[in-house]
Amino acid sequence: MVEKKKELEKKETKEDNKNSSSGKELYWVLGIMVGLIAVFLISSYYFQGQQNFEYHGLDFSKQMLGEIQLYEYHYFSNSVNRITGQVIGEPRLVKVYLRGDPRKNDVPVDGKINIVSDTVYVSINGTGLDCEDSNIALAGLSSFLTQNGVHLQGAVVDSEEALEYDLEQVTCETYPDSTVIVVQSGDKPFIQTKNNCYILQISDCDVLSTTEKFIVQSIIDARERAQQS
Repeated sequence: MVEKKKELEKKETKEDNKNSSSGKELYWVLGIMVGLIAVFLISSYYFQGQQNFEYHGLDFSKQMLGEIQLYEYHYFSNSVNRITGQVIGEPRLVKVYLRGDPRKNDVPVDGKINIVSDTVYVSINGTGLDCEDSNIALAGLSSFLTQNGVHLQGAVVDSEEALEYDLEQVTCETYPDSTVIVVQSGDKPFIQTKNNCYILQISDCDVLSTTEKFIVQSIIDARERAQQS
């Protein structure tokens, strides 16, 4: 009887140890799972923060087009009668895609940008602008302007190019009451405002930096005017 009692007690002790061990294993498994979930949530939040950022009040998101990194910003734009100020039609969705990070774009801008006319003249000085990204940059600028409801009119600065390509010669002095954008090459990149005319100077064939700076700055300036009105 004594031996059977000892064997029973030994068996119960083994069962208790086994249950205790199983409980510890379950505890560690649950702890690891909670830890992994926490790491996943923190990582997701971190990478989401990396994919989205704010620049001067504009919420950008990073997008991939194949292997090309893009920076996307969108907003709704209203068509406004230039004379009465009355809103015309329904708001349209405008999507802007940049090749360069706007936070790293340090092209200087002299003055405020304001598109004042329904027709915008984009006048090109072709000298020094035979660049790889010229077509991409000008297409992006044209897309931005047309999405905002303006009519684009292509032109050139040089009189000989105007005759050669059968285009109108337009400078800052040609249409003082309309918006004119002159794209030219030079030693330093900058954007200069002359009343309703904007000179976009390109340096070292970096056409994208100057045109994308013009796009982003025009949105920032428009938002500031809307907040002040």
